[in-house]
Amino acid sequence: MTAIEKVISIAEGEVGYLEKKNGNDLYSKTGNAGFNNYTKYGLEMHQLYPAVMDYPAPWCDAFFDWLLVQAFGKDKAWELLHGFDDYTVESADKYRKHGEWFSVPKAGDQIFFRNNSGICHTGLVIKVTDTTVYTIEGNTSSAEGVVDNGGCVSRKSYARTNTRIAGYGRPNYAIIEEDGLMSKEYDELDKKIAELDDKVGELTETVKQVTEKMVYDYIDENMPGWARPTIQKMKDKGLLLGDEEGRLGLTDELLRIFVVNDRAGVYDHRWDGGQS
Repeated sequence: MTAIEKVISIAEGEVGYLEKKNGNDLYSKTGNAGFNNYTKYGLEMHQLYPAVMDYPAPWCDAFFDWLLVQAFGKDKAWELLHGFDDYTVESADKYRKHGEWFSVPKAGDQIFFRNNSGICHTGLVIKVTDTTVYTIEGNTSSAEGVVDNGGCVSRKSYARTNTRIAGYGRPNYAIIEEDGLMSKEYDELDKKIAELDDKVGELTETVKQVTEKMVYDYIDENMPGWARPTIQKMKDKGLLLGDEEGRLGLTDELLRIFVVNDRAGVYDHRWDGGQS
């Protein structure tokens, strides 16, 4: 998952959240709905940076900042945004000052809208076609067109020629990509790799046990019970002596052959044709 995909995934999970009439049920998507600017996004950003993030207050910008904090942590989010601010005019200026302001959108951009007084609303670009830009925005509504105080998180779309679009701020997601996997995802992947290593080790040991031929050197508890009488008979008759140290070196295949022969009476005859 890329950095941009991660931000978009988090935003999609917030679609349908409704602003609250007071500070209750902030973490319920639809409970205690109202229009007094109480949201979990505003509260959490205010708790992080009360000097620049007012609460309760209009929260479209706080929503975008919150997404980056959730995705990358507050320090990386601060770096991407060149500092937090819930004032859309100031947020747009930060991008301009750092050469990150564009007129052609890309997924992951922060889209800014204007009215007759200037920049007034913002959201996240999630998809772009030749004609249309698709967004997820906080403090908007599902109604067509720019809604800059609608009280919910909603998917929206606009013609790229829409004159209400002021421009696009583009966080430098490369600073995230350079880190490879995000730390949380890396930890999760590392854990999965460790679990896989354990399973591979167990499987290797099982395969080793299955594929390695068992060798029976002595008539003891390691030798299958069904073979012991036959092997003892062969030793008693001097038909099976073993090496200089008495090791028999018998495999499962040999045990089966000897037992079959024994059951056929092979070892009950003397070599001169008489019965032993």
